[in-house]
This record gives sequence, structure tokens and C-alpha cells, in this order.
Amino acid sequence: KGFRAPSLSENSNSTSIAYGSVIDPRDPDVPGSRQNPTFFTVGNNDLKPERTKSFNAGIVLSPWSNTSLSVDYYRIELENLVGTNNTQTLVTDDVPGAVLRDERGKLLAVYNRYQNLSELKTSGFDVELRQRFPTERAGNFGLSTAFTHVRDYSRPTVVGGPLVDYTGSNLGATLPKN
Repeated sequence: KGFRAPSLSENSNSTSIAYGSVIDPRDPDVPGSRQNPTFFTVGNNDLKPERTKSFNAGIVLSPWSNTSLSVDYYRIELENLVGTNNTQTLVTDDVPGAVLRDERGKLLAVYNRYQNLSELKTSGFDVELRQRFPTERAGNFGLSTAFTHVRDYSRPTVVGGPLVDYTGSNLGATLPKN
């Protein structure tokens, strides 16, 4: 089990400003065009701490004295995930209070507040191979390689929304395909 209190920027009256682009289906000039509003990320004093349940199991094999192979499985379930809504979803849904437009309807800014989104679930495997090469004159040399396979990485895109599996996508996190 684990616990993480919200950070100062997440649970204070702070605001961070960023710039980027989104596709605006309601743009008055060219609907569906890419727009560059200002993004404001706002703190929230009412955040609950994140709580996790995790399971890890692994094995380390050493078939020779200078060789080791480790294989680990992990599963993590996180409740009260602290995060923000998906900016593109806020614009697409034209969420009142989050999307600011001028009198013509041109997108000016998107306000995204830190919230407890609900949950995050992820699982996968880590594999690591290490080989050591001792020499008498030059010391020890080593080679190692690691591989991670993410089986699933699911979280909601908006507060209270259904879990979306981000594995193998560019929808907010680039992760290896199943």
C-alpha cells in the first residue's frame, strides 16, 4: 500500500501557464482547425491524497558467476489520482468555465484545474540481463540491458469518466503496444 499527498502546486492557489495547440471543432473561421490558446493549470485546495495498492513478484537467476537475469511482474492500482482533465476533451466538449472564447467564439484560453480524477491501473513486466567481465589488468567491465512490457495503463480522460487504456497510443502517454 502507498500514499502520496498532493504537491504544493497541486493543492495551493497556484496557477501555471503553458502554450500549445488543440483542434477546435467550434472555431468560427475554420471549424476543426488547430488553435493555439493559453493553457492555465490551476491548483485545488480540496484534493484528497492518492492511495495505491501494488503487487510485485520477481525472480533473479544467476546461471553463471558473472551473469544475472531478473524478471519482474508489477500491478499497481491507484485511487484518487491527482491530475487534470484532458485539454482536447475540454475544448471538444466546450466545457463551461473551462473554455474561454471571445465575442466571436474564437478560442482564447483553457482553464484546467487539478482534481482527483478517480483511478489509474497499470501492469507489466520488467526484464534485465547483466553480464560482468572481470579482467586482471583493466578492472571489471559490464554490460546490461533492460526491457519493459506495459500490459495495460488505464486512466480516465475526465473526472468520473471511464478508464481509457493508453497502452500503444499517443493519447497522453506514449507506451509500448500490447
